[in-house]
Amino acid sequence: MAKAEKDDDAINMGPAEQSKRRLMGNFAVAFAVGLIIAMVGGDWPRWARLFLFIPVWMAALGIGQARQKVCIGLAIRGVCNMDQGEVPVDDPFIGKNIKEKASRIHRMAIIIAGIATLIFIASPPY
Repeated sequence: MAKAEKDDDAINMGPAEQSKRRLMGNFAVAFAVGLIIAMVGGDWPRWARLFLFIPVWMAALGIGQARQKVCIGLAIRGVCNMDQGEVPVDDPFIGKNIKEKASRIHRMAIIIAGIATLIFIASPPY
């Protein structure tokens, strides 16, 4: 793996791995929409709306990882998978950049899921 000159060079997964994360993110979006429909149609109690956090968080994680080309799980283990199996990240500079990107992705996913959940909780009953 070449030395990362900028943040965009710090990636740890190839196109096939990105597709897996994107698919998981899209599935989680569909699940979240279905959950919202069920909650609204089923007249669930307001506290039950907290369950929306998990699928929205998973959607944000999947889509964020695919867009940034960084898998959080691979980053934690210090490996990359460029569609030819897992190999260790040998360059400490690249490894540090990948872990920082993974951390940003995770924080953003938590923020997105938190905001979406709070908006849904605060919205009036239908």
